[in-house]
Amino acid sequence: MPTPQFPPDISAAATDFVRRFTTSLSFAAPTDHARLRRVMLQHFSSRAVEAFRRDVDAIAGDALRHVPQGVTVDLVAAVADPLPLRTTAALAGIPVQHWAGIEKIARAMLGTVYSFQYAEPVTRIIPADFRWFERTLTQLVSDPNMSTGGVSAGIARSVRDQMLTPDEAVSLLMLLFMTGVDTVAAALANVALALTERPALGELAAADVHSAGEVVDEVLRLNPPLPYAVREVVEDFHFGTHQLRTGDRVFLCLAAANLDPRRYPDPLQWRLGRPPSSSFGHGAHRCLGGSLARLQVVSVVHRLARTGLSAAGENVVWKDIPSINTPKHLLVRIGRGGEVAA
Repeated sequence: MPTPQFPPDISAAATDFVRRFTTSLSFAAPTDHARLRRVMLQHFSSRAVEAFRRDVDAIAGDALRHVPQGVTVDLVAAVADPLPLRTTAALAGIPVQHWAGIEKIARAMLGTVYSFQYAEPVTRIIPADFRWFERTLTQLVSDPNMSTGGVSAGIARSVRDQMLTPDEAVSLLMLLFMTGVDTVAAALANVALALTERPALGELAAADVHSAGEVVDEVLRLNPPLPYAVREVVEDFHFGTHQLRTGDRVFLCLAAANLDPRRYPDPLQWRLGRPPSSSFGHGAHRCLGGSLARLQVVSVVHRLARTGLSAAGENVVWKDIPSINTPKHLLVRIGRGGEVAA
């Protein structure tokens, strides 16, 4: 994946953040990328994610219990945005008392990355806040009494086993809050929007968790949170009639791959039970947390469908950033007069 080039003003104002982000797993050289990815894979295997289901369900249920029913709410602000941050904090083994501070910093880190793509002002990372975040993650890796377990405990073992340097360990933990947040929030908002537009999908998602998962998969095939990915050519080669040179950047349109009729007959038709899509990428750079992202979205969507969800606004405003395909706000009403489904 090509290393992003931050504008000079951002690089100067957030030097530590830019250095750590641009040298992280996502942009590592192939050999380092493979090594770091192997370390993280153990924490995002199907078995590891399944073991985290009860925690995800508890976090999802708690998020929805705090949303008032029968009134207009912005589902993005109330549920979609905070859910993955809290899930990531829990997965990383961060003590609850630090969650609020880290949520604020994670949003500012994402704002810094997107600040030169957005047409409107966003919150950028404050250097002092980022240094506190680094110190907190360093403690998680070095002090077994601070971590509540989870990924940080596993990464700490990898450091002791000399599979990682302490600096790499901190970068991996930080990256969880960069790559496991906005994609999940976008996916949840996209599926919730589909439920308000197609009540039949809500009925299916309410039936059981498996059906909710099939609904989520098909919605994200047709409306993926990440419409494209960027890759860098590492050696010259021909692709069809195109000559690609080392260093060229290639945009891979995941949204188009999801509509390939050779894999998805009648690709614009809603059809549950199709083969897995490319919405979370493919191959060596496929999103490590794709299964965890799906688990979070399914957990919330199943509860929303059982409780009831309806649109509370006619015009949906989408984010004005090309790399994230999702509503900026989603005004809805939750409930049919009962309690939020457990």
